[in-house]
This record gives sequence, C-alpha cells and structure tokens, in this order.
Amino acid sequence: MKRYTVDDILELNPCSPYTRRKIRKLWGKRKSLALVSIMKLNIPVEDKLWVACRLLDRRTSVSWACDCVERTLPIFEKELPEDKRPRNAIEVTRAWVAGKATLGEVRVTVDAAHDAAYATYATYATFAATYAAHAASFVFAAAEAASFAAAHAAANFAVSNATERTWQFNRMLEYVRNG
Repeated sequence: MKRYTVDDILELNPCSPYTRRKIRKLWGKRKSLALVSIMKLNIPVEDKLWVACRLLDRRTSVSWACDCVERTLPIFEKELPEDKRPRNAIEVTRAWVAGKATLGEVRVTVDAAHDAAYATYATYATFAATYAAHAASFVFAAAEAASFAAAHAAANFAVSNATERTWQFNRMLEYVRNG
C-alpha cells in the first residue's frame, strides 16, 4: 500500500491552514501514512475527500464523483422525467472508466448535460444536471462536484448536508480500502 509523506501532501497545494507544521503535527511521529490512515485523521470530512481525490487515480476519483452525483439525478428526473442527458453523462463517464468510451464521447455528454441544466428553471433540477456534467467532465473537480451535489441533495431530500457528506466519505473509504 502506497504511503505519503508531508512533502507529498504539500505538493498537492492544500489550502492555507495546512502548512508543513500542521501536517507534521497531524502525522505525529510517523514519517508517512497510507491513504486509509489519512482518511482517519482528525480533519474535516471535506478535507479528507479533497486529499483522497488527489491521491487516488483519476478513474477511481471519477467513479466516486459519479456515485455522489448519481444520487442527485432523481431531483432532475422529477422535473424532466423524459430528459436522460444528465444520466447519460454519468453512464458514458462510467463507460470511460471501464475503457469502453472515449474522452470525446464523454465531452459530448457533458455538453448535453449542461444543455439539460439550462432546459429547466427548477433550481435543484438545474444543479443536479450541472453536477452530472461536472462529474462527467472528469476529475478536474470531482471533490467539488460531489460537495455541491451533497449540499443540493441534502436540501432537496430533507437530509442534512452532514448526512450526505458522511455517505460520500464512507463511499470513498470503500474505494480507498479496495484500491
């Protein structure tokens, strides 16, 4: 299992609170940590997901983002049940992960999912389609897409954002452990 040093984490350009000193303090006396151990550190769940998305391979991060965003698709489909463009973006992205679609095919579905977002005036439906496009557009911002999806899913499904983030964290931990 790959292990990461403080320098490895600093190379990811974490946000300003994560200075060399703070990361060393989190690491304790250990020179390196496996990702599963990093996921157990006493830091906010958003930061755990941020680092995991950057340390895992792109296909794994994209798969996780698709899992998160897919949970919001019922929001869009409730407003526009016949419009399958956001779901198609996720499906084609999953096909790319499996080596069965090209990046060009993914880009086409991203554009279509964005178009679907503009086709609705229902705020949460728009967000659901937009985040499907973001997840499909790759791991430029997998963690960010999942974060926004969690917030909007929470608002629409009457669950707390923390509850949704906990689901996302547990899903990510499955990927880390199986990785």
